Amino acid sequence: ARRVEVNTFAYSAVFTAYSKRGAWAQALLSLIDMASRRVAMDAITYEAAISAIEHGPMWQYSFALLSEACVKFQTPAGMSLGSVINACRAANSWASACELL
Repeated sequence: ARRVEVNTFAYSAVFTAYSKRGAWAQALLSLIDMASRRVAMDAITYEAAISAIEHGPMWQYSFALLSEACVKFQTPAGMSLGSVINACRAANSWASACELL
């Protein structure tokens, strides 16, 4: 059996797949796994993770990831910002969405 290297690229692919399936809980578990393996997140990984998490009731995590990405990369990507606003909308938390603007 071939081993898959666990790296940023692999996690980005996992988060993208979870986003397409609406598998937000698995995305959160993968974030924990990624941190425990000390795999660094790049901008693409942040966007994919935020997009995956926006589909669930834990929208605050997408908000936290966006804040972390803003500190790390100085500016949020449009897709990430849109995903977090969608998560806030789904949670009926317009005040949080307005904080982003």
